[in-house]
Order: sequence, then structure tokens, then C-alpha cells
Amino acid sequence: MLTRLMRHYEDHLLEQTDCDQYVHGLRQLRILMSGTSALPSPLREKWTRLTDGKRILERYGASKFSTAILTPLHDNLKVPDGSVGVALSGCDVRLATELEGEILVKSSGMLLGYHLDPGVTRAAFD
Repeated sequence: MLTRLMRHYEDHLLEQTDCDQYVHGLRQLRILMSGTSALPSPLREKWTRLTDGKRILERYGASKFSTAILTPLHDNLKVPDGSVGVALSGCDVRLATELEGEILVKSSGMLLGYHLDPGVTRAAFD
């Protein structure tokens, strides 16, 4: 969603006189959020400038749990560039050793299994 908004801004509003209204509207937003993958630094920096210094909250979640990793709203905790943040309290997050790129998450907020499908539940949960 954020990428589409930025593309619309760059393709349609950047050269128009109503660009100031668009930027003013952006600056009225209280929280900006992007999810599941880290934003490229140039895009994140551009939005930070457009919103007069507001930080975009980046998070990682999935259909099985809401959020496991989140950038802090206030930058008292330095998050590495290209990261979506740090594990939330109560979430155990680690990389799988068997399948490259797979993230394993354990959380009390996780669904217990797939409705009426124990085979799929066994395959997805360990």
C-alpha cells in the first residue's frame, strides 16, 4: 500500500500544484505502517522527509499470528537497515536450519491450528 501511495505521488502529484495539499494530508497521519518485508532505505527515507520526520513502523506478521517483529515507534532501539525490527516480548523468533529463508515463530497469540485439517496443522506447526 505504501509503495502504491508513493508511486501515485511521484507519477501524478509531484509536478502538480496540489502537491502541497497531498503532503499536508500525509503529515496529518499519526502512524505509518508497512508490513512483512523491510522497506528499501531510499523509500523509507523519502517518506520520512515527506512526513516531516515521522518514522514508518515496519513489522513482520502472518496469517497465523498478527505481529512477531516490529520496529519501535521511538528510535531508542537501533534497528539495522534492511530489518523489520526486533521480536516482540513473548515471541520466540529464529531462522530455520532446514529451509533457507524460513522464519520460525512461537507466540501465545498464534492460532492453534487449521480448522478441521489436522494434516495441514501438523505440516505447518512443530
